[in-house]
Amino acid sequence: MADSDARGQQGGRPKKRSRAISNLTEEQLQRKRNVDRNAQRAFRQRTKDSIYRLEQQIAGLQQTAAERETRLQHELSALRGTNTSLLQCLDDIAQLASATARSVTDMAAPTARHHHPGGRPFPPCRLPPGLTPPRSRPSSLHSPVFTVLPSHLPPTCPLDEILHDFLETRREMIVQGATPESVLGPPKPTVKALLNTTMAATVHPLCAVMSEVLSTFPHVGQPEKLAFFYLMFKTMRWQICPTDESYSAMPPWLRPTVSQITVPHAAWIDNIPWPGVRDILIQEPQSHPFEVFSQYYSQNVTINWSFDPLDAVSDVDDQVILHSIFEKHICSLKNWTVTSDFQRRFPAMTSAIYFRD
Repeated sequence: MADSDARGQQGGRPKKRSRAISNLTEEQLQRKRNVDRNAQRAFRQRTKDSIYRLEQQIAGLQQTAAERETRLQHELSALRGTNTSLLQCLDDIAQLASATARSVTDMAAPTARHHHPGGRPFPPCRLPPGLTPPRSRPSSLHSPVFTVLPSHLPPTCPLDEILHDFLETRREMIVQGATPESVLGPPKPTVKALLNTTMAATVHPLCAVMSEVLSTFPHVGQPEKLAFFYLMFKTMRWQICPTDESYSAMPPWLRPTVSQITVPHAAWIDNIPWPGVRDILIQEPQSHPFEVFSQYYSQNVTINWSFDPLDAVSDVDDQVILHSIFEKHICSLKNWTVTSDFQRRFPAMTSAIYFRD
């Protein structure tokens, strides 16, 4: 009896709805049809909108994935190049260790003439008073890194010509008996000639040459030009007279990498701040000629000096030198950054620039 009542109730519902619709007037039916039609149209539109949004999201994710894949491919290529270079250099490093140990002994001889791994000679330096000769230090035979110079190719561009000629001239002066102090000049360089080219004749030749080189980049801002001057000055002083003192005066990240020591390369590369970028330039010289790279580098590098450019220097004893705060600022590699234009042009270098230990 209960089942028959339930079936009666279930069977009665459609009839009840049919009776409700059948009781509508024609006008009410038309209104209902319009409402149903609009509801269906709105539902279809919402479905289309949802599909469109999902398609846009998928397209965006696909583009992001493609860009990331491209970037990772560049980074992977750079890492493979680095790995290959390091593997090729393993034997050279073993030979370098032996050659370095011998070079320390050679440096003790006043008339000795030295050769760095690239085959280009460099003269012995008479150490300043108070600095013990390397051979007398117990640990020097195991870590005389300051005696090992970068391996250079013959000049590849006008800048290389200037650097090579000046380097050889200064080394020859030391061989002829000139003191390191007279050859290298003061450890705190004056930037008078950099700020005013007419003052070149009044400054030490090392400062004059660095200022002359940087004067060929008029589009470079003054803080960046001062920073470039600092790097070139520190590098040149050490390469002229490779002592522990001149080596230690360079920021750690400016000191030569394994590639710089074992792979012959253009001399201008030694003045690039980021070690990873220097390695890329050495491993792929054909892809980064000086004429192309130097233009992007000089125009797109910033040291993020947020103060007045004049605050970067100070006047001491009638000599314009770099302010100690400015030196501290540029010695922090995190303050050296590049623009998005540089990153787009050299994507493989981005990770080397922004990599931090």
